[in-house]
Amino acid sequence: MMLFTEAFAELHMLSESRSFSDNPSKIMPERASVAIVQTLARILSEQDNDGSWGPRECAGTTAHSLLALLSIATLPYVQILMPEIRCAVARGRQALSLMWDRWADPHPLWTGDIAYDSANLSEAYSLAAMKRPFMDPICGEKSKGAIEKQTQKIIGFANFFSSLEHMSREPLYMIKASVLEALFYRPAL
Repeated sequence: MMLFTEAFAELHMLSESRSFSDNPSKIMPERASVAIVQTLARILSEQDNDGSWGPRECAGTTAHSLLALLSIATLPYVQILMPEIRCAVARGRQALSLMWDRWADPHPLWTGDIAYDSANLSEAYSLAAMKRPFMDPICGEKSKGAIEKQTQKIIGFANFFSSLEHMSREPLYMIKASVLEALFYRPAL
């Protein structure tokens, strides 16, 4: 997930900076944005109570999840979920700091058909996850206006859905993520 989110964050940055001559919607289609929102919701939902991710005491999985969240946080359309992202990152960093003596203990991380279990990679990812700062979202003026306009709609829909009896026990961030995801499909309807 980390590589996926970093690739799409970079693609978004390039499309906003006008480095491409094509229409940005051809470069960053709605399906990619939906996949990012789904990935974000999954990462947030899979965080353990102690703030880590993955198998117990696995620094590598926690580091990868943190790096993915930090990449996603640079995307302007997920700013509605920034409080949840910041909280998850703080809890994840706290968990990772408590297992600092195991950063170099490799735990196999699957990437495609290959399992990486390098002590140096595990330690490097853990260090990067602890030191990488939150970056401001890369957002052009057109995108910024659209995001601000949609924020109130997302909050309104999320509050409405969370008030329904069968959805009242769902975490609010999941409802917000679902509404955000649905908004990407609205133009196709």
